[in-house]
Amino acid sequence: MTASRNEDPTLFRAKLVEKDAERVVVAIPATNYRLYLAVDSPLDAAVGQTVTGRIHARAGKIDLVRSGGRYIEPVFGRPRRLQGRILEIGPGPDQLTVNCVAPFVCTVTTDQDPRAFQRDQLIHFDIGPNAIFEPIAGPAPAGPGGKPEPTTAFEPPETVPHGHEPDEGKQVPASERIPGEKIRDAGSHTDASRRGISGEDPLPGDTRID
Repeated sequence: MTASRNEDPTLFRAKLVEKDAERVVVAIPATNYRLYLAVDSPLDAAVGQTVTGRIHARAGKIDLVRSGGRYIEPVFGRPRRLQGRILEIGPGPDQLTVNCVAPFVCTVTTDQDPRAFQRDQLIHFDIGPNAIFEPIAGPAPAGPGGKPEPTTAFEPPETVPHGHEPDEGKQVPASERIPGEKIRDAGSHTDASRRGISGEDPLPGDTRID
């Protein structure tokens, strides 16, 4: 999937899987990811439709990574940890747009200066709870043959990266991980019997970023 010259790198399209007044669940195309995201107001779209929008998140300490892939932890649930490449320094003065399978517009909450980073650098960081989905009204731009053209500036992987199936999410810093060790991630599982869309209550091990 190639970005067009006029394409907004902060936008992405996903299938709406669930919704209520405060949260939505969206499925990223060509992956197993199901992201639980907060909304400022109820979404007009019906479940099953494709929605276009931005994801806003608050980033903690950002570390440069020499190698590795793009991913979101956990695969199912509220995003907590991201790794990806910088698409844009901005759009705001304290923001970075990062391609972590889907693009995230991240507000830096530490004393790090976003301008000290460069496009295409691979970075790793935790995000605060309640990443927000901002819907963007209007149809996707038409491509060749009159068919809608994807409004993403990223290429989702064909499959979920190895090591990021739901039972394998790790909630420890990358520097402390032991190769081959599998740690069960309470946040990577959801319980359909809980109220509304699951994942609404803080789980043990959550780190709040104010």
